[in-house]
Amino acid sequence: MRRLQMLLSAVAGGLFLVPAALAGTDLPAGCRDFDKGIRIELCTRFLNSEGLADAARSEALLLRGEAFESADDLQQAINDYSASIELGGDGAFIYTRRAKCLEKLGRFDEAIADLDQALSFNPDDAAILEKRGVVFGRAEKFGRALADFNRAIALNPEQASAYSNRGNLWLHLEDYEASLVDTKKALELDPNIREAIGNRGAALIALGDYDAGLRDLDEALIRDPAFAKSYIWRGQAYAAKGMNRRALEDFEVAIALDPKSASAHSKRGLTCSHLSIWRCAIDSYDQADALGFHDPAHFYNRGIAHAALGHYELAADDFDRAISLHPDDSDAYLRRGDANCKLGKTRACAADFAAALDHAQDRASILEARSYFLFDNGRDADAIADLKAAVALSPADASIVQAMGDGYYRVGQVEEAKGQWRTACDLSGEGAVKSWQQSLKEQGFYSDDIDGKCGGGIIDAFAACAAAECSF
Repeated sequence: MRRLQMLLSAVAGGLFLVPAALAGTDLPAGCRDFDKGIRIELCTRFLNSEGLADAARSEALLLRGEAFESADDLQQAINDYSASIELGGDGAFIYTRRAKCLEKLGRFDEAIADLDQALSFNPDDAAILEKRGVVFGRAEKFGRALADFNRAIALNPEQASAYSNRGNLWLHLEDYEASLVDTKKALELDPNIREAIGNRGAALIALGDYDAGLRDLDEALIRDPAFAKSYIWRGQAYAAKGMNRRALEDFEVAIALDPKSASAHSKRGLTCSHLSIWRCAIDSYDQADALGFHDPAHFYNRGIAHAALGHYELAADDFDRAISLHPDDSDAYLRRGDANCKLGKTRACAADFAAALDHAQDRASILEARSYFLFDNGRDADAIADLKAAVALSPADASIVQAMGDGYYRVGQVEEAKGQWRTACDLSGEGAVKSWQQSLKEQGFYSDDIDGKCGGGIIDAFAACAAAECSF
């Protein structure tokens, strides 16, 4: 079968790959028109003619298929490409075009089968290997995607897009160092690959270099303001820097550009949680859930949002789902235990705290949390025992030592409580002590200077606050 030499033509209605070999056939000129509407109309008239040779019909179907593809009528493009293939059209080229349409429709296995056929004409075609690698990646067949990118690069070490796509795959697999190496190589070969600029920024952010990553993502968005993934990564960088309002803006732009991005919805939910905008958080998590985002952290975070609004049944359900996906997550057991406590499910609550302890790396924080449950259920001695065990495990943790003081005060051991509070104060930095002094002063429990020091009336203020069941 003859191989067609392709000419790339930029046109007002889209990009058409016009086979040079078609020049001089008896197809009407309009069937090669740059305007997709004219091309579809005139190719259709031609195809309705009587007595057409198979070669001419195949070429007209190919040209009309390209016009349909440019018009985003992908199924009609697939129909035309299929008919062209049946009539003996240029296999490698048409299989590749049909695969692109199938990929856009999410029919990845069919697209891969077409690219397999295209490669049967030339197994060493680096461009087609790269295309197949992209589809394998979208189909979550990551090992096969990597193999195709590796082979494409071995066949053509100057193929910048192959490095860019392999860098994108490494990014998805969370090998950020490898992603950075590949995106840098891609940009060395071609400084204008927008995806590589954005992916380099994403890798830098994942590696903690937020400022350099933000510069790359700003540049990527200047080049293409409609690229949703760049907004997602930039939003993550802003969130990591504590700039949650700017992060929220970026996630909302990403969602406006790509409403089906489950990742954008989930990250918006987490940012709303950080801002204590709980209804926004839940709505965002619900959208991500509906789009098939089933990461355990997603359910865990939505559970926290439900609990913050007092929806303890829904919170417990979400923690159930998080645990089913990550059975070793001690925090999820702890949170579910707290929800069950609030629902009055004492046995379930106790069982969850026990499970949290079984799976915990930080047993001290679990023991502290369980002490509150024990206090609430009148088991003061057991609660004090848990707090003592927590302090023994983490004697330098100011928050746990402070909780020990609160526990002693709760059972009437005031001097022991004050001793623990003094230790907690000494363990805390000046900034934390100033924050306590400010909060206690605003609540009327502290009247001395805000100096970050543990002397003066700060310990008496702790006692007054504990007596009033305040928080600071």
